[in-house]
Amino acid sequence: MVKVYCDRCNTEVENLDALLQFSIEVTEQPNRTAWSWHAEVCQDCFVTMKDDIAARITQPPEDKKRGPRK
Repeated sequence: MVKVYCDRCNTEVENLDALLQFSIEVTEQPNRTAWSWHAEVCQDCFVTMKDDIAARITQPPEDKKRGPRK
């Protein structure tokens, strides 16, 4: 029997179907350099990583810039 582990926390999971594929693809401007990263992670790591990335990308509502006055 093959053992399957989370790439992030190294926790053994029941089977390959218990892992989620998490990937990030980035294209840098202006030279269009591309890079990517991927991992197979358990559900707990997936939720943690997704929330951390979303928090870093989006600004809190009070810090958002206001649009032009009409």
